[in-house]
Order: sequence, then C-alpha cells, then structure tokens
Amino acid sequence: KYVRLPIISKAGEKAWQAYASPIAPLPSDRPIVALVIGGMGISENSTNYAITQVPPAVTLAFAPYGNGLQRWMDRARAQGHETLIELPMEPFDYPNNDPGPYTLLTRSEPAKNLDRLQWLLSRGAGYVGVSNYQGARFIADSKALKPIFEALQQRGLMYVDHPGARRSHVKKIALEVDIPLSQGTNQIDPKLNKFAIDEALLRLEELAKRDGVAVGFGSGFPLTIDRIDAWSKKLEDRGVTLVPVSATVSSRYKLQ
Repeated sequence: KYVRLPIISKAGEKAWQAYASPIAPLPSDRPIVALVIGGMGISENSTNYAITQVPPAVTLAFAPYGNGLQRWMDRARAQGHETLIELPMEPFDYPNNDPGPYTLLTRSEPAKNLDRLQWLLSRGAGYVGVSNYQGARFIADSKALKPIFEALQQRGLMYVDHPGARRSHVKKIALEVDIPLSQGTNQIDPKLNKFAIDEALLRLEELAKRDGVAVGFGSGFPLTIDRIDAWSKKLEDRGVTLVPVSATVSSRYKLQ
C-alpha cells in the first residue's frame, strides 16, 4: 500500500544504524550533546537555511505534511545531517489543537493508528528514526503507544522523545519493546530572543557535563539557527562534543 517504508536488512542492519552519520571515537568520559531542529520541510527558506547553516552534526526533523520531503531529506543528508520524521500525536487539548489529518489518536483502533503510521513513515526515506510532534496525551497512554513502538522497532527505527511531557510512558514502553531511545533534555528556543536561546544552549552544555549526554530541541527559526551556529564554534574548546542524535542512544537504557 505504501512504498519506501524502512526495513531491517537481511543481514540484520537496522535503519537507525544504516543511516547514522559516522563519528570519530570519543573518550568514554567526554560529554556529548545532540541538537534536533524540528518543523523542517514546511518553509522552503527556513529549511534551506537550516540545512546549510548549522553544523552537520545537528539532526533535522521533518514535518510529514511538507511538499517534496525526499528532496529536502536527500539534501540534508548530503550536508551530513541525520534526519527524522515527526509523528503528529494527540495532545491533551485535541481537537482544539489539531496536529493534522494523520495524527495518532488514543481513541483510534490500533489498526487505524498503524495505517496512519505507515503513511507518515512513507513520506521520505533515509532517516534514522522518528520524534513526536506534540502528543502529550498519546504518550501518556501505554495501550495506544505500545503498538506504535512495536511497529517502529520492527522497522529498525529509533525514537527521539521531545522534552517536557509529563506522565510520559515512553521510557517504560521503549524498554519493553527494545526500541533505541534518545530522550530530549530541553527546548532551546521557547522564547525567541537571542539571550534566552544562548542561555538555553549553555544549560544544555551544563546538563551534558553533569549527565554525560544531553539532547536539545529547537525550531527552524533563522535566529535559532544563527545562535546554534555561533554556539557550536567554540563547543569543543569547552570540553563538549556535538554529535548526531543516533550517538545518544544510551547504554543507560540498555538499548544497543
């Protein structure tokens, strides 16, 4: 029914490994930080600016409703970026806040959600995994979430969890179905001003130094892109390495 769906190869190689950007070996005590920029593929100017301006280690997450997603994802990967597909999921204030026609819903039958998932995954190819777009209600519902995670695991994909959702069952279900998980730490641009973004990026560094790994989420605003670009230039000097999000699949979760 849907073409271009990711699969695990006959040799057992999974999509999140096959499409991961290679990184040089790092000392085990070296703090690492990943950044995911969401909403890609909607605005041509913003997407192009992000692809060309942020460091290759920054991961780009594509909204499923954009046009020509494969072209954009190919361009992103050619520049060294790992890519994700954003899965629209039911928020607590749905339907007043509606993430779109293919939103995964807690009250839908699993078969309907799985069909929607296949449509979402078919929007492009060459990505390492998915992240949630909204979805606070959906990820708080184990019964709705588990079939989705099982389907993602069977296709060799990783899941990158957006920070901030309370009552989330993501970690519990990820461990049950053995899906590679990366958990977001903080949003770097909840306020769109230079000083707030710079402060959030420094906070991300502090979390990486404290915990060994941190994963920040941002949006594709030109100001956000510019601040990431400036921040990243001296990051290595401060003892932290910027890595693609696949490198943050952590042994903490025993999900190798």
